[in-house]
Amino acid sequence: MKQIAVDVVAQIMGKVFSSLFGLLAITQICRYLTVEDFGGYTLAFSLLAFFYPVVDMGLNTIAAREASRDPGKVHSLLSEVICLKVILAVVGFFLILGLVNMLGYPLAIRHLILVASFSLFNTVLGSFEVILIVSHRLFWLALSQVFSSIVFLVFIYGVMALGMRTSALIAVQIFSVTLSYVIVLLATRGSFRPTMPTRPGLAAIFKQSLPQGIASLVTAYYFNIDVIMLSKLMDESAVAYYGSACRLLAFMIFIPHAMMMSLFPLLTRARLQGKKDFSAIFTFSFYLLMLIAIPVAVWATLYSQQIIELVYTSTYHPAVSAFRLLVWAGVGIFASHLAGYTLVVADRQKYGMLISAFALVANVSLNFWLIPAYGIDGAAVATVITEFAVAGLGFALLVYFERLFPFSWKLTRVLLITLVTLLLAEVLREMNWLVASGLFVVFLGSVVAYFSLKQDRAIFAHI
Repeated sequence: MKQIAVDVVAQIMGKVFSSLFGLLAITQICRYLTVEDFGGYTLAFSLLAFFYPVVDMGLNTIAAREASRDPGKVHSLLSEVICLKVILAVVGFFLILGLVNMLGYPLAIRHLILVASFSLFNTVLGSFEVILIVSHRLFWLALSQVFSSIVFLVFIYGVMALGMRTSALIAVQIFSVTLSYVIVLLATRGSFRPTMPTRPGLAAIFKQSLPQGIASLVTAYYFNIDVIMLSKLMDESAVAYYGSACRLLAFMIFIPHAMMMSLFPLLTRARLQGKKDFSAIFTFSFYLLMLIAIPVAVWATLYSQQIIELVYTSTYHPAVSAFRLLVWAGVGIFASHLAGYTLVVADRQKYGMLISAFALVANVSLNFWLIPAYGIDGAAVATVITEFAVAGLGFALLVYFERLFPFSWKLTRVLLITLVTLLLAEVLREMNWLVASGLFVVFLGSVVAYFSLKQDRAIFAHI
C-alpha cells in the first residue's frame, strides 16, 4: 500500500509541477506568437497526435501487463518493444510526409509539421518507462517530466531572446522531452539486460498489442480530428482558440493517466488473485477518480474566464465558452481511462478498439453537424458527447463480461464534496480568484488524502 501511495503521489505531484511549468511555457508562447502562428503551432502537434499511437501501438501497455504477471520477462519484452517501435517510428515519419502533402497545407505549415515529426522517435525512448511502472519506481518518471518542463521553459526564453519563430519553439520542445528520457535511462541503468529479439517473440507481442494499438490510434483520431476539421472548415484563428482550450484540458487529464499508471500493475495482480479483489480495486478507482474530476470540473467552469485570460490574455476570450464545455469532457476522460485500462487487464482490449471506432464515427459526424453552426463551441460539445459515450460503452462491456460495477455507496461522498465546492466558490467569490483556487486545491487535496490514504487504505492491504 505504501509503495502504491508513493507512486500515485509522485506521479500526481510530478504532473502538477510539470504542468505548472508547461502552463507558464504556453503562456509565454501565446504572448510571443500571433494568434495565427499559435494556430500553426497547435495544428502541428495536433496532427502529430495521430501518429504517436502508430509508434507506440499499445506496446508499452501490454509489456507492462505481461511484466507485472511475470517480472522475469521484462528484458525480452522490452527488447522486442524497442525493436518494433524503431520500425514503426520510421514508417510513421514517412506516413506524415505523405499525409501533409495530401492535405495541401501551405508550405509554412508543412515545415512546422516536418520539424514536429521528429518527436516520433522520442516514443521509442519512452519504452523504458515500462521498467519504472513494473518496479514501482514512478518517482523517477515524475522527476523526468518536471525536468523536461523546466528545460522547455528555459529554452523558450532563449528562443524569444534570439527572436526566433515557431519552428524553433517546436524544436526546443522536442529536445526537452528527449533530455527527460535521459533521466529515465539513468534510472533504469542496471535493470535492463537487452536480449536478441526473435521473430516469434516480436509476432506474439505485436499480435497482443495490436487491438490496444488500434484503439489508441482511433482514440487519437477522434480526440484530435476536431482541430483538423476546424483548420479546414474555419481558419487558423479558430484552431488557436480551440487549441488553447484543449491545452488547458490536457493539464486536467494528466491525473487519470498518472493514477492508472500506478494502479495498472495492482489491477493486474488483483485480477490474478480473484474476482473479489479485482472488483474492489476497480470500484475504488472509479470513486477516487470521480472524487477529483467532478469538483475540478465545477471549479474550472465557475472560473473559466479568469483561467483563459490569465494564461492566454484577453485576446483569447473567444475560447472561454469552449473551455467551459471541454472541462466536462474531462470527467468522461477520467472515467474512460479506468474503463480502457481495465479492459486491457481483463484481456478484452479488442473491445476497446470497437469502442474507439464508434467514437471516431460519432465525433466526426457531430463535428460536421455542429462546427458550421456553432464554431468552436460545437466542436467542444461533440467532444463532451463522445467522451461520455466512450466511458459508458466501456463500463457496459465490463458489467456484461466481468460483472464489474463502477458505482458504490462511496459516490455519495463525491456529491457531498461537489456541493461543498459550490459553497466554497460562493463564499470566496469576492476574494482574488487565484487565492480562492489555491484554497480549493488545498481543500480537495486534503479530502482525497483523507479518504484514499486513511479511511480506504485497507482495500489495498492484502493485494
